[in-house]
Amino acid sequence: MTDPTAPDAPEIRVPEGVSIRPARPADAASFLEMFRAVVAERRWVRTDIVTRSVRDQRRTFREAWSPGRAILVALDDDGRVIGNLWIAREEHPVNRHV
Repeated sequence: MTDPTAPDAPEIRVPEGVSIRPARPADAASFLEMFRAVVAERRWVRTDIVTRSVRDQRRTFREAWSPGRAILVALDDDGRVIGNLWIAREEHPVNRHV
């Protein structure tokens, strides 16, 4: 695996027309729209139905960047969520250092 901070590491570029940033509460509806489309493909997600409400998703996105997690979204030029990345620290005390 290449160290992304190494001087000879390839430059990582965001595709034109895409921006990446921490999720915000205002992204909740767009995120759920995107997530429902992915779930409908019945292929890459461990669920068959999206049960979260926009209100619940807003609450989650209020703490999108914390010591325990990072939630990033990819947006198109119109500000619609087209992708996401969730990184979370393990919660169990044995794994909390991970």
